[in-house]
Amino acid sequence: MDNQINYNYIDYVLKCYVPELTTQDIKINIDIFREAMLHESTKYTDKDKSYDRLEFLGDAIFHVLVTEYIFIRYENENEGFLTKLRIKIERGESMTELSYILLLDRYVQTFNFKINDHVMEDVFEAFIGAFYLNYGIMYTRQLVVALIEKHKDFAEMIAHDDNYKDLLLRYFHQLKWGHPKYDEEYVGNKYISTVRDPKGKIIGKGSSRFKRKAEQNASKKVLENMGIIVNDEVVTDWMDRIEKIEKVKKSDKKTLPIHNPHNVLITEKIISEILYKYEVPTNKKIKVNNRRFWEAMTHRSYLNRNNSDKKVVVDKKCIPLQKKSNCRLQFLGGGVIHFIIALHLYKKYRTRDEGFLTRLRSKLENKDSLFFLAEKTGISEYVMVSQNIEILYGRTNVNIIGGGFEAFIGALYLELGLKITNDFVLAVLDIELDIDQIAVNETNYKELIYHYFNKNGWGYPVYKLISESGPDHNKMFEVGLCHPDNDEKLLSTGQGSSKRKAEQIASKKAYEKIAK
Repeated sequence: MDNQINYNYIDYVLKCYVPELTTQDIKINIDIFREAMLHESTKYTDKDKSYDRLEFLGDAIFHVLVTEYIFIRYENENEGFLTKLRIKIERGESMTELSYILLLDRYVQTFNFKINDHVMEDVFEAFIGAFYLNYGIMYTRQLVVALIEKHKDFAEMIAHDDNYKDLLLRYFHQLKWGHPKYDEEYVGNKYISTVRDPKGKIIGKGSSRFKRKAEQNASKKVLENMGIIVNDEVVTDWMDRIEKIEKVKKSDKKTLPIHNPHNVLITEKIISEILYKYEVPTNKKIKVNNRRFWEAMTHRSYLNRNNSDKKVVVDKKCIPLQKKSNCRLQFLGGGVIHFIIALHLYKKYRTRDEGFLTRLRSKLENKDSLFFLAEKTGISEYVMVSQNIEILYGRTNVNIIGGGFEAFIGALYLELGLKITNDFVLAVLDIELDIDQIAVNETNYKELIYHYFNKNGWGYPVYKLISESGPDHNKMFEVGLCHPDNDEKLLSTGQGSSKRKAEQIASKKAYEKIAK
């Protein structure tokens, strides 16, 4: 094929973004780059390759490198700022733009399929995955940093807060409401997204031909209803308003002193013992900055700024309140874990597709898994929390303890580098979790039916709510699955205690019927 990716193109990329390298410096596998350009439509059999596995790998590599870059660049900014900025860099349209800048549209291979922005986003991630497999993490870092420094306007991204889902998530967190719940319906070729508060009350709706856009529109409507967005502008002091209300509420309650006699300070010796327990070779006696790990172990409830009563007599055994929380290191550590797990699964399951790898990674890196690993490694014992948190949760709060594990990994990465951090994470996973057993139980029929429809050029499967019965605390939903060209004819139905469960059951029935 005339438009296959070639050595001259790779040289062009290197000269533009990694000038110290040429294709003569390192022997490269051009076939990996060519695999990164193969759309699923080019597959004639299930054994044929496409870019989906490299897309999975590249997503994790781009994620960790962007995470690391903005963590270092904005050393005084909080985790909320960093997360918001990372989301903007990793958005579909952002990666699509970089894909076109790299001229990757010239080399994408499709069959009877028109290239669109979604394909270009996937191809960009796959190209990053291929670049990493050829050149390693150091040169891939140089490529990614050069790309975003040259082509992304950071001042513009910081000034405009238009990711309404992210903003709504921060609003929910500020009110301690947990995560927003989005209910999706597909009606008349449009997605309708409904947002509910923790009590189940509808607080906003949005619609669009695209699911993500419908969720964004619904989130914006909620923020308008709550007075966070006025005349299409985000009210700048909305967080301060909520904090003032919360302070008034707290002032009416008697709380325990913050200082917690149960907190234990992590030390260099303890860190060495944790690594030794998992047989992680360090070649020599480790030297680390203890303060970095103290920061990693400090929950925001144990900060000096929270201490409003300076006259309280403090037990001498108590560790002093800290200046910094572990939020930033948690942000970094989460990205590092995401990358390490993705690379491991990519190598371990060489014949499995991107959908399988993504779902398995999600199970291994979710907060429940990280909480479990924090307990098994003993890291949970060194997370510093306020006395109030200790009594309320007794170190069983999944988010706090799981976040402590992420922050520990972030500190380990900064102090001892990627190799030791990688060895530690993989050793912990290997010893404490049965990944093969988790993988056996991994089947997402909605994803399978989606890929089956896409492969056959049928468009998107349509899910219709047929009935809803039972009291609020014990509802049952019946959902039908239809072909998009005939949403009156049901391929299958499913019943469940939630719409998602009903959709999974309907998808399973349809897949078993039509995919054989």
